[in-house]
Amino acid sequence: MNQIVMSLGMAFLLSVVTYLTKMQKGEGFDAYKFLRTLVIGVVIGGVAWQQNIQVTGDNWESYMTANAGVIAFVDQGFKFIWRLVSGKESA
Repeated sequence: MNQIVMSLGMAFLLSVVTYLTKMQKGEGFDAYKFLRTLVIGVVIGGVAWQQNIQVTGDNWESYMTANAGVIAFVDQGFKFIWRLVSGKESA
């Protein structure tokens, strides 16, 4: 279960950093984008838990770094596919 909590934490951190970056450009908070990233984090953590990927004191930094990359990649991929299918600019 640690995998899910750690992935959710990383998704939360990525969401906050992304929001702070976009806030500087004048974009407001978007609850949908925030929740989408959190859900992706939970799913990624759930897959790691299901696959019995062990997080130890020796590999937690690698796990969190990989998590950040996978969450960001899946989030961008979801956004790309959503824009392709819906023809809408925002996702």
